[in-house]
Amino acid sequence: MGIQFGAMSGTSKLYSKKCFGYGHDKDGNLVIKEPEASAVRLIFESYLAGYCILGLRRLLLENGINSPTNKILWCKQSIEMILNNKYTGDSTILDPEKTQSGRDGYCVYGHHPAIISREMFEAVQIEKVSRSNVIQTETGKTRKSTKYSSKRKT
Repeated sequence: MGIQFGAMSGTSKLYSKKCFGYGHDKDGNLVIKEPEASAVRLIFESYLAGYCILGLRRLLLENGINSPTNKILWCKQSIEMILNNKYTGDSTILDPEKTQSGRDGYCVYGHHPAIISREMFEAVQIEKVSRSNVIQTETGKTRKSTKYSSKRKT
């Protein structure tokens, strides 16, 4: 109940949870960490340019950009998480799509500095759907007869 009240009032500390590309200032507010933010921009721009997840992994390795855990080789899930995160300055907690409780989600727009534009984020989400080989039908989820070719940019 306390988490939900903090979310509704916009005072929850969960809105300021740090993720790759951001750090905290002395007051606990999210601020951009530029070397990491450059990597986030590179990931989004390259994905829109046609790179697949494995191609992005190679690109980051070639550019000497370490993963969020400071490893040389990025895992695919880390790249996918970055492509799913809203680096648009908005902060969402209790997202019903990400929780199994079905509770309402809360979003504070313009909560912190943006690393990418909302347009770029939306374009990536549309591209991810178009590349996916899973479709929603009346009977549930099923696979397309053809897959997205990851050989577009490797």
